[in-house]
Amino acid sequence: LTLDGNCLLSPDSDVMKMRRRVRDNGVVIVTLFLDDKRNLLAEPIINGPAILDDKIDADVIQELKHDIAKLIKKPNKKKHKSDSVENIVRSVIRQYVKNELGKNPPIIVNIARDFVG
Repeated sequence: LTLDGNCLLSPDSDVMKMRRRVRDNGVVIVTLFLDDKRNLLAEPIINGPAILDDKIDADVIQELKHDIAKLIKKPNKKKHKSDSVENIVRSVIRQYVKNELGKNPPIIVNIARDFVG
């Protein structure tokens, strides 16, 4: 067992496995604001703590935002088995991170629908 704060956890628990994955690969979080017709209401927000640097990787982050926006509106049926927004975003991010950085981070996609701001 492993002491995790005030709890004892198995080193093979899902929590500990995910913690090691995040430690080794970072994490990418994408936030989208969509209307009911799948239109972006604001530019996607991409955070990649420990994997993407906002300043150094600014051009890459902009390109990823552009690719996500384009594919959400018109999915590439040959590349994306499902045209769900979550799957498209994960695919775009996963492809870049794996090919360019050799990493396999968890990818979290947050979607706010019918956002009025």
